[in-house]
Amino acid sequence: MSPSPTPSQDIQTFHILGCGFGPANLGIAVAILDKQASEQVKHIPRTVFVEKHAEFQWHPGMLLPGSRMQISCLKDLATLRNPSSPFTFLSYLHSQNRLSAFINRGSTIPTRREFADYLAWAAREVERRGVGIAYSEEVIAISKIFLDVQELIEVTSRQVHTEHIILSAGGSPRLPRVLSSLVPSQWSPETSPSVPVLHTASYMTSIRPLLAQLGGTNRPLKIAFVGGGQSSAECVLDMHHRLGALHSKGHQIDMIIRKGSLKPSDDSPFVNEIFDPKITDDWYNLHSDRLRGNIMSEYKNTNYSVVNSVTLDILYELVYNQKLSYDIAMRDASNDALPNVRVSIRTYETVIGAASAPPSESNSSSKRIALTRQHSLTHKLLEDTYDAVICGTGYDRTAWLRLLRSSNIANDFGLVRAVEDVPIKLVPAHYAVEPEEEDAPASFNLKDDHDAATETDHSSTGSLSTPSTPPSSPSLSLSLNVFPAASTTQLRISRAYRLLPTTEGSRSRVYLQGCAEATHGLSDTLLSVIGVRAGEVVDDLWAISDSD
Repeated sequence: MSPSPTPSQDIQTFHILGCGFGPANLGIAVAILDKQASEQVKHIPRTVFVEKHAEFQWHPGMLLPGSRMQISCLKDLATLRNPSSPFTFLSYLHSQNRLSAFINRGSTIPTRREFADYLAWAAREVERRGVGIAYSEEVIAISKIFLDVQELIEVTSRQVHTEHIILSAGGSPRLPRVLSSLVPSQWSPETSPSVPVLHTASYMTSIRPLLAQLGGTNRPLKIAFVGGGQSSAECVLDMHHRLGALHSKGHQIDMIIRKGSLKPSDDSPFVNEIFDPKITDDWYNLHSDRLRGNIMSEYKNTNYSVVNSVTLDILYELVYNQKLSYDIAMRDASNDALPNVRVSIRTYETVIGAASAPPSESNSSSKRIALTRQHSLTHKLLEDTYDAVICGTGYDRTAWLRLLRSSNIANDFGLVRAVEDVPIKLVPAHYAVEPEEEDAPASFNLKDDHDAATETDHSSTGSLSTPSTPPSSPSLSLSLNVFPAASTTQLRISRAYRLLPTTEGSRSRVYLQGCAEATHGLSDTLLSVIGVRAGEVVDDLWAISDSD
């Protein structure tokens, strides 16, 4: 046991502290207030959420004009758990005097902009009703301490203590390793790039200054998009519109994908049942990783490296009209019919190298990027120089793991502190201590795939501190891989998303939000189960309060 520090009146102590205040922990705040109302409790447990941004935000870089959600508005923060909650999307519409108008649209699918506004409204409401939110603060460390006989978790942002902690780091934009070496050490999706490499996560907040920096009004630009998912496809269409509005002609957009074609996402009704809250029980109770891997493979086309059919149709029509224009131009021997922008989809290509290139003669102030690609069928090497490279290459969701591993709390869960090359296998509580030999454990393992998840309705934004160069580290994303049992550390998690200690006597609880896809199913990183999941976590926390 650590020595007992002297209590300080300057250090606040909370019952619950949430790291991050994106949709996942916003859902927790909503569930706490709903619980208070249903049980007619005068005071909620003392709670605070720590968020690094100055205000609530949800993917501002992907709020493209006219972009729509891919889920119903009823998959909000509360409806599936408590339709009478004052925090539902319908309550939001009613409060804004738009309920009738929304119904008249004839669709339950809101725009991404409206859903972002709903989430921001809910964040303001929970704060108004007494939930503490510490904006502009970032959690950089946690550790277990003892004040007299009470076990607490010390959180370093400003220094606070909490009995229980909820880790909801969200996803950090991930660049392919060959490109991450080119970006500065203080790279983040919010900063203006000193080299023209972006992630789609910051597209809308960065694209105007980037195009101004590149001088696209005076010369043709050549832009590469890496990745074949929804975010890349949407940004290609937006870039086509932006470049087409410039006076200069001859712009080129290359969309580089590993597969032979862009693939459609399956959002048909029967398939969509995989995201139903009841499926979480089925997924969690599976007895082997082989079954989990089979189901993951079966339903991967709902969310990973796929594009919805409407976006595909628009993109294909664009490419087809290009062919029409070129045919007419060649027949008439006239350049007047040529489009201002040409989009090419580079299939079966993998980016294997990247280097800074000299600026163009017409713009000596802008760096360029030389990409080396390899065709997976012919193995031919291809090289082109681009004015900018924009990556739709997914997200790293392991900030919580790095935070835990660097803390003395790691000992409670059998983790080796500060050792990052040992894969971590997140397993349900009912798993044996060692995996069955015939199964392939689902582990957090190195992965560098530039064809990313669809990733358009993530459940969280991050507020955990990550390394200063998040994209330069290979992703520790969830994947199914075979490791010898001795080389993998099992981290057990309960059905209520609570990490289960390997040592006895630990009272402080650590919960995960939005990073338990291996044990709780495909919906865990999405919005689909946020309301129900938050209720399960709050019920588990409430049980502690009732027993104290």
